[in-house]
Amino acid sequence: MTSMTLDAPLTNPLSPPDELVAGVDTHKNTHHVAILD
Repeated sequence: MTSMTLDAPLTNPLSPPDELVAGVDTHKNTHHVAILD
């Protein structure tokens, strides 16, 4: 698995419970998405 660099942090203690924080990493021709709800 390739290493992932996220544009946004997956955790934020100041975020409201209903806020969606996501990070997207584009490495070569693959796309990895991490979403925390």
